Amino acid sequence: MHKRMAALMATAIAATGMASLTASPAEAADCHKGTVIETVQVRIAPNPSAPSVGTRAKGSTVCIYATTTGEDNPYTACGIHSSQWVRISSSFVVPPKWVAATCIRQL
Repeated sequence: MHKRMAALMATAIAATGMASLTASPAEAADCHKGTVIETVQVRIAPNPSAPSVGTRAKGSTVCIYATTTGEDNPYTACGIHSSQWVRISSSFVVPPKWVAATCIRQL
């Protein structure tokens, strides 16, 4: 059963192109590790009003690929007021995944 499931998943990934959703070697080298200091919402855009696609738990490790400022959309997260965001997904992932920078401690 497990072999059949693995074969079906491999076929689905190949058919949909999802295999390309991993970071390229160059992008993986640009990954800067960080630790989530308090459970944080993961959003599809660097904006506190953007839809949430889940959470990252306190203590989990994330890969920081980019940072940006959402100047028109400040937020308060992890007890700090800011407009800084970090992208925790490679550029190949759609939609991208952003979290409040105030909840990430860079390693």
